[in-house]
Amino acid sequence: MVKTIIIAAVTLVLGLLIGFIVGRVTLEKQWANPFLVVSAADVKKSSVEGADPTPKEGTTILKPLPLGRMRHVTKGLVAKDPLVMTVGAVGRGDDGAALHLVLENRGKCRVKEFEGTAYAYDAWGKPAKANASGEHYVAFAAKDQDIPPGETTQYEQKMKYPDTASLAVAMVDKVTCSDGTSWKRQ
Repeated sequence: MVKTIIIAAVTLVLGLLIGFIVGRVTLEKQWANPFLVVSAADVKKSSVEGADPTPKEGTTILKPLPLGRMRHVTKGLVAKDPLVMTVGAVGRGDDGAALHLVLENRGKCRVKEFEGTAYAYDAWGKPAKANASGEHYVAFAAKDQDIPPGETTQYEQKMKYPDTASLAVAMVDKVTCSDGTSWKRQ
């Protein structure tokens, strides 16, 4: 009887260990290439009547990843970007939901315009619905800005369809400076 219990316990521990390792290897394989390119079909699906803005066809976006993995991936991607998000949230108020970003100008020129993609997350760090068709992303853009080098600005964009989103991760994909120079993510 004692032998049977020991064998069952060892089998259970080995099964859990093998399941954990196989699951982790599978996730790492899925996360190895976190990029997607927005297709015309994606744009059409996302652009239903009254939907929030969606990235343009050909824009490289990130797949739905857990928040920790998303932060790890974006940290390397934005390391040399001229305009980066330092804080991101999706909030609800009396006048509806909005994407809130704090953006820092790390470049050498005054930022006049920018555009990018924001990814919504719930409070548990899981990708959340950010648009009418269930996508975890929305596009954002601003013109007529004046962000001096080394300064931060707060950006707000109204949203119509966030689900339980409360956190946001954003990457600025294009910046235009007041002196006419521009930068675009490759």
